[in-house]
Amino acid sequence: MIAEEAVGVDYLQFFKARVQSFFALWDRQASHTLQQLRVLERADSDMEKAVKSVVETETLSEKAKEVLEKQKARTMQIIKQAGSFDTYMHDQAQYNHWKAKHGGGGPDGGRESDGETEDDDDFDEAIYDTGHQAAGKDDDATNGAY
Repeated sequence: MIAEEAVGVDYLQFFKARVQSFFALWDRQASHTLQQLRVLERADSDMEKAVKSVVETETLSEKAKEVLEKQKARTMQIIKQAGSFDTYMHDQAQYNHWKAKHGGGGPDGGRESDGETEDDDDFDEAIYDTGHQAAGKDDDATNGAY
């Protein structure tokens, strides 16, 4: 009987050791699984931050495009105004040259009722015609109506 009890105790200790081994393995697996879940949670959080960053970047990009379009429009307006001013200064220089070359005539300096000389009128008409031709306007096509 003692031998049978000894064998029974051995089996009991064997099964106890196996159960303890199983629970130790299960505990390690649970710990490893929790660790993997934490890594996945961090990755999920990082992904959410990345998505928010991309959305913010796209929003900023759209705003930047709007600002650039406004700046482009303003720059084009400035260039157009500068071109108009440059044309004005060029026309004024041509006028001054014309006036110096042709001068006024007669006792009143060749002035008409509007204060301009006949040459001034000719020059103004030449500038008017040149500007409209450059703009693609033609007196013949529009019958003189602008």
